[in-house]
Amino acid sequence: MTQRQRITIRWINHDKLPWLKLGMIGEVRAFSLDAVYSRPQLTCHLPGLLGPQAIEAFSNAEDALNRAGEMTREFFERLNVPASAAVDVVPPVPEPEEQAV
Repeated sequence: MTQRQRITIRWINHDKLPWLKLGMIGEVRAFSLDAVYSRPQLTCHLPGLLGPQAIEAFSNAEDALNRAGEMTREFFERLNVPASAAVDVVPPVPEPEEQAV
């Protein structure tokens, strides 16, 4: 990976669980953001130094998305990708409101 390439975390809505957002890097699920609790919980599916990473709780979803960007940078640095590689975080698309029939 060259220094000019960008890494994008694309957040999508889970198809069956409306409170769950999936953070995708390419076709890989890298994160899950669970908003069913009073504080959003971020699960990182990328391995850490010692394997699985702990679930982290945040006061708001924006902080969780920012932390996902940090964790992605840390992961790619461990793979010897230049630290200056930029990580773009694309926020989830809001759910369309249900229309009355």
